[in-house]
Amino acid sequence: MNHVSFRHFVALVAVMVSISLVAGHAQADGKRKCSGTNTFLSTLQKNSSAVGDIPGHEISQQIILQRTTKSSEPIFEDAQLTDFGQSDEIAGTGTHRGYSVGVLKDGSSAPARYEGTHKTTVKADGSWEGAGEG
Repeated sequence: MNHVSFRHFVALVAVMVSISLVAGHAQADGKRKCSGTNTFLSTLQKNSSAVGDIPGHEISQQIILQRTTKSSEPIFEDAQLTDFGQSDEIAGTGTHRGYSVGVLKDGSSAPARYEGTHKTTVKADGSWEGAGEG
């Protein structure tokens, strides 16, 4: 996977919108919506393959570590996340889905499921910008 799409995927995992939480942090239906920003810590495992149907089409699976730096729910501030994600994209634009397990400041854990779409734009100077929904 090229650096643009992998970094973009990492950034998108940070914007989890629909989260299923453990008892004690959940609403009656077991779900709660929140948004936030995470900082990438490390890649534990990554596998990617070119599909071969059109240039730049790639599928990937990765396990990454992140730390929540900002959240609409204060309980998630400074949580450490292990994300198990998959993406299907063409030149950094496509879909993503996966699961995440967060260890909160109080030591409890919060599992999450996420999915959505993302788009990467490479600027003239070689830097990139990403946007996603989920």
